[in-house]
Amino acid sequence: MIFFSKNKCSQHKHQRKKDKKEYKMITFGVLTVSDRCSAGTAEDKSGPALVKLLDAQQKFQCQVVQTSIVPDEKSTIEAVLKDWADTLHLDVVLTTGGTGFAPRDVTPEATKAILDIEAPGICIAMLKASLDVTPMAMLSRGVAGVRGKTLIINLPGSPKGALENAETALKGVPHAVALLKGETAKVEKVHNNLHCGCSHEKVETDPSKVAHRPRKSPYPMISVEAALDIILAEIGNLQQTTKLPISQALGYIAAADCTSLCDIPPYPASTKDGYAVLSEDGAGERKVVGDIVAGGVDQNQQLSHGECLRITTGAAVCGGADAVVQVEDTELLDSTLDGKVELKIKVLEAAIKGQDIRPKGSDLSRGEVVVQKGTKIGPAQIGALASAGLSQVTVYEQPSVAIFSTGDEILDVNVSAHSPFAIYDSNRPTLMALLVQHGFHVHDLGIAKDIPEQIADTLRKGFNVSDVVISSGGVSMGEKDFLKHILATEFQAQIHFGRINMKPGKPTTFATCSFGGRKKFVFALPGNPVSATVTCHLFALPALRALAGFDTKYRGEMSVQLAEDIKLDIRPEFCRAVVERVKVPSEHVPVAHLTGNQISSRLLSLQSGSVLLVLPAQTDERKILCKGSLVRALVIE
Repeated sequence: MIFFSKNKCSQHKHQRKKDKKEYKMITFGVLTVSDRCSAGTAEDKSGPALVKLLDAQQKFQCQVVQTSIVPDEKSTIEAVLKDWADTLHLDVVLTTGGTGFAPRDVTPEATKAILDIEAPGICIAMLKASLDVTPMAMLSRGVAGVRGKTLIINLPGSPKGALENAETALKGVPHAVALLKGETAKVEKVHNNLHCGCSHEKVETDPSKVAHRPRKSPYPMISVEAALDIILAEIGNLQQTTKLPISQALGYIAAADCTSLCDIPPYPASTKDGYAVLSEDGAGERKVVGDIVAGGVDQNQQLSHGECLRITTGAAVCGGADAVVQVEDTELLDSTLDGKVELKIKVLEAAIKGQDIRPKGSDLSRGEVVVQKGTKIGPAQIGALASAGLSQVTVYEQPSVAIFSTGDEILDVNVSAHSPFAIYDSNRPTLMALLVQHGFHVHDLGIAKDIPEQIADTLRKGFNVSDVVISSGGVSMGEKDFLKHILATEFQAQIHFGRINMKPGKPTTFATCSFGGRKKFVFALPGNPVSATVTCHLFALPALRALAGFDTKYRGEMSVQLAEDIKLDIRPEFCRAVVERVKVPSEHVPVAHLTGNQISSRLLSLQSGSVLLVLPAQTDERKILCKGSLVRALVIE
């Protein structure tokens, strides 16, 4: 909402200007916690009431810079509070709702989980004031405290209770914020700025007459890190496991430790072709009394001094022999006339006990772990499992994915264009190829027109055949951006976030719902091709990898230096670049070159071997990153 003041009191207008210069503005965030308001089935009255209260108060300068509505989900509440405190550095966050006794009233628990210190005095003051109004105030469970330099205060969910408690808490807010900022000397001045009592009327303007079309997104602008935290918290321990023959397990992640069923080698084995001997005989002549081949039956014959057994690599060392002499260290002294049997040899150099013998179980002992839980099954792991006698392995199931695009203007590349306004769909082919490249099975749901019923039917088809549905388009602020509404109303989905503080990809949306008795995950990505591809890399792929049991850490990351100056955006930006390696003093540092125009519709900015440069948002002090600056880069394929 935008408010304009009609204040005509010149004396106090001058005083407020003076205060504004002398005292820093206190920034506020107002967070409404409600399943029904978040889903759009009830109107949020408490949040707007608090915004009006803050805008109307005159004892200190304040600005509401963030408002949002979230469901009664502990992980979501925690993520937003952490983001507003740690990333946006708001001075004060007021929450309303979720402080009662209902099973999903978890705002106090979510708040306590992220606080550095609690401020019980604020809660006592609010409770005391509320008890003077109604004895039912004793049932409120709100908490207050500090995270970093942000004061967080829980308020009741009703507009009346929220306003009454906020009015009490605001009496101490300027002092609290000043203490957190180390500005205590200015506090008394703020408290003594009394207004004159003249009318300071506020007029709310209605900037739009379009029905049901908000001009400001109700979803908080959260950070990339907060978004990932929410996604991984929702996935939790939902990975499914199955047993597969080792021949089918390539590329899967082991879901349990795999232990050997046997010793490897199962007997003392020769590592050379040569002769099994008694080491104490030393060098000299030996009578060859038999032979042992790999896989041969253990001989009952026991060696006597001066005797040996011919042996091949991998054969069992038996007959009491305790060393093997390789062929190269012997001479033939006698054989049968046909040369097929050796009768006598000479050992040229005395053998040492244990020489060229692999002890039983030296490679792997029975019960020893062959493949650890969390290991990706590759060719070497399949070989190790087979050698350990394991024909099956327990792995994490790989999630199935369904993908569709939205838009009346979008046309499948296999269909002839009949309109000059048609645009061939590049998002679906790109995202499908990306996911298949990473080993995931993908269902193609085609293109859904901008018709709510068709979008709902497409989502339903996706939920029937997959665990994860990925869409592109229909998530911004346009008149036909229906996805969020359909998810909330048709499928009672929890929309965990609907905006991310990043470029490209701000409208990226993540939701979960129950369908057919199973939890489903939805990634509603922006419609611009680069935005869809980048956000798939950053959010959908890590989620799929987590469901498949992979390590959730981003796989490829490096430090690069910029080949050119880059103007920073007001949002953190993921620029597309390619790298080259050039020699600089004492080390090799990749140099990153931007891939041309970075507009989010230009898919050619994502080239083979590209990286995403992780650029910070601009500040008053830094608006440009200069050539040679070092930045993080995420490797994409």
